[in-house]
Amino acid sequence: MQSRDDSGGLAPGTYAAIAAFAWATACLPLAAQSIIPIAAVHCSGCAGQSESTVTVEGVVTQYATTPWGFTLQDDTDGIYIATDGRLGMTDVAPGDHLVVTGTPDAGEFAPIIKASKVIRRGRAPLPKPHPVAQSELSGGKLDNLYVEIRGTVRAVSLGYVSKSNPAAFLMLDTESRNSGSVEVVLSHFREDPIRYVDAVITARGVVGIVYNRKRQALGMNVFVDNPREMSVVKPPEADPFGMKLTPIGDLMAWGVNRDWSHRVRVRGTVTLHRIGEYVVLQDGPNALRVETESHVSLRPGAQVEATGFVSAGGYSPNLRQAVIRQIGSGEEPPPVRRWPKQLLSGIDDDRLVTTSATVLEAGNVARRTLITLEDGGIQFLAEIPGPAERVPRLLRPGARVEITGVCHILTDVSRKPKSIELLVRGPGDIKIVNAGPAITVTGIAWVGGTVAGAALVCVLWALTLRRRVREQTRWIQSSLDREHAIARIMAERSAILERIGRNESLETILSEIVRFAAEFIPDCEPGILVSVDGETLEIGCCEGSGTAGGVVTAESNSGRIRAVLHFRRSPRLEIENEVVRVCRECALLALEHRDLHERLIEQSLSDPLTRLPNRRCLEERFRLALEEARREGQPLAVLALDLDGFKQVNDLFGHAVGDEVLREISRRFSAAMRRSDMLARVGGDEFFALLPRIGGRNRALEIAERLLAIAAGEIEINGVRLSPSVSVGVALYPEDGDDAERLRNAADLRMYEHKMQSAHRMRAARVAAQAQPVSV
Repeated sequence: MQSRDDSGGLAPGTYAAIAAFAWATACLPLAAQSIIPIAAVHCSGCAGQSESTVTVEGVVTQYATTPWGFTLQDDTDGIYIATDGRLGMTDVAPGDHLVVTGTPDAGEFAPIIKASKVIRRGRAPLPKPHPVAQSELSGGKLDNLYVEIRGTVRAVSLGYVSKSNPAAFLMLDTESRNSGSVEVVLSHFREDPIRYVDAVITARGVVGIVYNRKRQALGMNVFVDNPREMSVVKPPEADPFGMKLTPIGDLMAWGVNRDWSHRVRVRGTVTLHRIGEYVVLQDGPNALRVETESHVSLRPGAQVEATGFVSAGGYSPNLRQAVIRQIGSGEEPPPVRRWPKQLLSGIDDDRLVTTSATVLEAGNVARRTLITLEDGGIQFLAEIPGPAERVPRLLRPGARVEITGVCHILTDVSRKPKSIELLVRGPGDIKIVNAGPAITVTGIAWVGGTVAGAALVCVLWALTLRRRVREQTRWIQSSLDREHAIARIMAERSAILERIGRNESLETILSEIVRFAAEFIPDCEPGILVSVDGETLEIGCCEGSGTAGGVVTAESNSGRIRAVLHFRRSPRLEIENEVVRVCRECALLALEHRDLHERLIEQSLSDPLTRLPNRRCLEERFRLALEEARREGQPLAVLALDLDGFKQVNDLFGHAVGDEVLREISRRFSAAMRRSDMLARVGGDEFFALLPRIGGRNRALEIAERLLAIAAGEIEINGVRLSPSVSVGVALYPEDGDDAERLRNAADLRMYEHKMQSAHRMRAARVAAQAQPVSV
């Protein structure tokens, strides 16, 4: 573990180690490399600057799920060791004591070592985890270190860190606005992680920095290889809706003695609901924006309870990662009347208000209508969902309107109110007080020469005002566009996940993903190439795609289903990268859902011990075989087979030997049958076989005799030699019956007659006891 002083830098002993290494490499360039501190590799000028090799020694703290690398830590620091699969290091595990020789490299974020030789020196205890301080959350100085972090879980999800490694992703509240995100990735996790929401946890793992192409740290992940390395310090409330109600006005208020890092429960009346984005609640004079992905429509006036985490919004606190439920209905609160200048004070943020203003212009932006308004020198926007055709026709520049909506304060960098936005619920919330002048500036220009000068001044003033309006509109739009784009992407993601949950076909879901990508990334011409058990399916534009753009792959956990997402061009904007990420996430979930569905069907129709079809599958195939026999006039043979004396094998030698006998008999029977035949295990030692188009009773009896001969061969299992015997009964359609029940009964009856008449029984003996098998 790296030693650090209180200021977050390296301890003096570490600097001495770095200086010693620099002196040694400068004075003895031709000497053999000795073991150096890992911190020396990180020093400026050592990594990626030379082709010479270095040797480091330490303990493995994390090993990737593929043989491409691992993290190594000594007393000074931690570093990533890249093996690229060449060294065959598939059995490396945390706690291995290794000596690594390789070439330093700059890496994509922090320096790494490309290993050329690895020597194992046994096992060693993991280093003492470095406690993460608040000052260390920003930047990347903890990269590859084994740490211990504590925080409150804000959100959870399930996913995969590789195709064979399911993981839980826990987002922690670090109480720092500038530290980026901190996510705990808990490997080999198969439970529902929702029970960890709002829990205080302590996790020990290796830090992986989230970074961009400019080598800048954006966030921090802590990879935990063993679930035992995570402990719950304080469990969450069992029922979040059973917590004590918190008044909206008390949220993050002075004098309220409350730990705001945990969930709170609030109650209020709905004034606005943007489905899939947020709902605005009002409780008397206080209001709150609640961010939730719920798609249940809530009408204004609905009484709602919500539980979530309080976070600083733009101006007022918001409730995030919220869960809501409706507890009643009623009348919506009456709006308060304010002038725009009064609204700009911020007192009425998120509250339902009514104000008056003059229309400057209106237009469509991202499936919504934006109206620029002005009153008393204050310009602001009103947002209405839907196209401009839905707003009143008389809403033209110069019109005086009375407008009702939820007030949303937009702030500057110091969080002081800079402008306001009215979130209008619909065209019915706009009343035209005065439609404005019916003539235009051009008509005024035709007035007599006595007013020509005044008209020119008006035109210049109008142009200047229009420019100011457009600048103000662009600024407001830029602050809203990302929020609306992310909301739309999340709404599309939720819709696709709902399709997956409804078990719609894989082709339909992937077609929706292609449509979603094409809508959000212009000129990308997306396509998906799907491979299911060797069969290929093309969705969208796949020919020639990915040559100049990008290719993203997704594969099911079993590897049976694989999808390749092609894009004609690479994403250039941050929003486009988010779309590609969501596309891959949804495609991976769709593949896993399809794979899981097929595996469940397969398991429900097969015997887990022998992998033969089970009784349920036999009944369905029996029905189809009878229909085919009736339709074609062909005979159908049914064979009932039962092992003789099988219970004694289990009693004498144990169920493990008995299970292996059943597997071997199943393999022998299957190898002796035709492709069109079906063999099923219907009980402990009972089997049934269907032989369509058999050609007659004599042919069916020949196959039965062959199965008896094949089964009689000696079997040796764990030093036990067995000579099994089988009883068989044969029934033929239509001579012995014309339905499944009669044919089964006839085959069973003849099988038991054969068992009673036969003198053969299963013979078994231990090799150590005697050389010849004995009859049991």
